[in-house]
Amino acid sequence: MSFLKSTVKLSILVLILNSCVGLNNLTDAKKQVKLYYESGEYEKEYTELAEKIINDFEAVNFGEMDAVVFDVDETVLSNYKYIKSLDFGYEHKLWTAYLQLAEAQSIKPAVKLIDWFNNNGVRIIFLTGRDHTTYKATKHNLILQGIAKFDTLICRGENDIKLSAEEFKNKERKLLEENGYNIIATIGDLQSDLHGEFTGRKYKMPNYMYDF
Repeated sequence: MSFLKSTVKLSILVLILNSCVGLNNLTDAKKQVKLYYESGEYEKEYTELAEKIINDFEAVNFGEMDAVVFDVDETVLSNYKYIKSLDFGYEHKLWTAYLQLAEAQSIKPAVKLIDWFNNNGVRIIFLTGRDHTTYKATKHNLILQGIAKFDTLICRGENDIKLSAEEFKNKERKLLEENGYNIIATIGDLQSDLHGEFTGRKYKMPNYMYDF
């Protein structure tokens, strides 16, 4: 792990654990996050992980219903610019309005990874914690960013709002398996994307804005 990534993790950890964190520490943490994302380190780390995933599956003979489940936010689509514009804050109504704009940018090595699976006959499934009201915008955003070939996009339904991310995603993966899919891998940027059953191989992608 590079010194920069270690510093970013340490800065955020201090921020979370120390309830009396001062303004200078908060400012430093934000600077470290910006440096990590804007220096090329983030894309480099993601690219290395994507290449590892390809290497893990390169010799596999895929079946007709083999599938990879991808999270969306910070796994396939990056919201870094928007989050930075809010000084790394969060407000639910603003976030929902932003999602409707379909302006998130693709993460380039993620697109290459998706293309590799597509080219090898593996089905692509997007499973996101975004709610059903953003389904059309999310699908449009993916297509605008050159991610047009996928089996399905699953968002939270009205009955899923009270479920934790882990509960929701585990439920949906189970349904996918019951409908004939064979999930060979799950790829996400949060630990909650990977917890539970029916995941296949688990791959945690980098996200040092709100998970590390």
